[in-house]
Amino acid sequence: MFSSIGWGEVLVLIVVGIIVVGPERLPRLITDLKALLLAARTAIANARQELDQDFGEDFEEFRKPLSQLNSVRQMGARGFITKTLLDDDDSFLTDLESSAKDVTGAVRGTSAQISGRAPKNPPRPSEVPTAQESEAPAAQEEERVELPQQDEVGQSRDWGDAGNYDDTM
Repeated sequence: MFSSIGWGEVLVLIVVGIIVVGPERLPRLITDLKALLLAARTAIANARQELDQDFGEDFEEFRKPLSQLNSVRQMGARGFITKTLLDDDDSFLTDLESSAKDVTGAVRGTSAQISGRAPKNPPRPSEVPTAQESEAPAAQEEERVELPQQDEVGQSRDWGDAGNYDDTM
């Protein structure tokens, strides 16, 4: 009932009780509070028992579907699909996951080779390009085109009379 109250908070309540109520009346107040809590607990238990006796059969009709709904909520999407569509046979989904991981690994390895970086996972021997395939990119790299702007890199330009430039709009 008081699971959220720690020992430090109980100590603070006792100190405040001693200061406000006084040490003479504090034991009597504690016993009265204890009796009040016990009476409330028994009244709640009696009400629950009477409801179970009067409407117990009606509640049973609702408890089963609600418990099934609760189990579906806890199951998650993957478990629900596995249970309803695949009759609890999970092998299809694990095969699908492993093939998806193989494809993504192959794509990452190929993209790393194209960009010039080493892949995190080295490619399998069946994925390594042959000698003829690896010569084709080398031939493309030899045919570089020099642009005229490359000669001007690092040189300053003469902008003429920079003092006449008006930067207002």
